[in-house]
Amino acid sequence: MKIRLTIISALIGLALATGPTMAAGPAKPEKLVKAKLTEVTGIMNNKDIDRGKKRAMIIKTVRPMFDLPLMAKLTLGKKHWTALSEDQRQQFTSLYSAHLEKSSIGQVELYANDRIDFNPPVKKGNKVYVPTKLISKGKVVSITYKFYQSKNGWKIYDAEINGTSVILSNRTEYNAILRNGSIDDLLTKLKQTPTSSVRRDDSEIEK
Repeated sequence: MKIRLTIISALIGLALATGPTMAAGPAKPEKLVKAKLTEVTGIMNNKDIDRGKKRAMIIKTVRPMFDLPLMAKLTLGKKHWTALSEDQRQQFTSLYSAHLEKSSIGQVELYANDRIDFNPPVKKGNKVYVPTKLISKGKVVSITYKFYQSKNGWKIYDAEINGTSVILSNRTEYNAILRNGSIDDLLTKLKQTPTSSVRRDDSEIEK
């Protein structure tokens, strides 16, 4: 399984998992994710819905769990983000969000029957990490979901897959483009390319 396993497909696998859910404290994000179980499994198992519609419904179901505007900002980093106009920020955020969805939703069906093991959630200040292990075809992928407490509740701002952060990996890729080109070059690439890699450090988060 490649490191490019994306956070939305991994989240769907997490939502499809079974297991006990703790009710309070740092386990709250885990509970919120698992609350999607009935809705997502219902969509996946509904034979009357075509594949395209299923994908759209699943995205709509899991999208509220992510703070996509924050993820877009963190991915570019302070240096590049502050250099953008408001219009460019909106364009990048929209393209980046669509990019994450496109790069992951195609793999949703592949992970529907995988097993997820949960480790105890870890509280770090106002953030909670939910460590999991995806067991797929004899392989183990460690996935840690990173939540923070926003004004709209718990939101995912990043995920680490086998120790590699979604945000920092994308930032490395995008920085390489911006080093030799412009934001317009990056926007064009996002429009053309359906996949992405991903990595980050919490000290770099600025809200």
